[in-house]
Amino acid sequence: MTRQSRAHVLALLGHEPVAQPRLGACALAQGAWPCFWYGGDKTPWLFVAITVFVVAALGFGLRSAIAYQDERRQRVREFHQQSLTCLARNVYFEARGEPIAGQ
Repeated sequence: MTRQSRAHVLALLGHEPVAQPRLGACALAQGAWPCFWYGGDKTPWLFVAITVFVVAALGFGLRSAIAYQDERRQRVREFHQQSLTCLARNVYFEARGEPIAGQ
């Protein structure tokens, strides 16, 4: 049954015709935003999304590299401190058997 014949039958029965919903991509949405989204070009959005992803990945990589370098420097400092302490103890224990002039 077509729309016109259905409306005609309803008019004969005394019922008022019911408004037909809109067809197309914007039929599901009542506001302007969904119509813009479904009808608009999404290429700029894709470009922005990819650009944001690349910048975020580079930022995360840079942050990880800096954190790794800081951790590495801290381990080197600790190693040098332990080496210096070991050397100082070695000199102390080796020199304690020497006379005062030799120390």
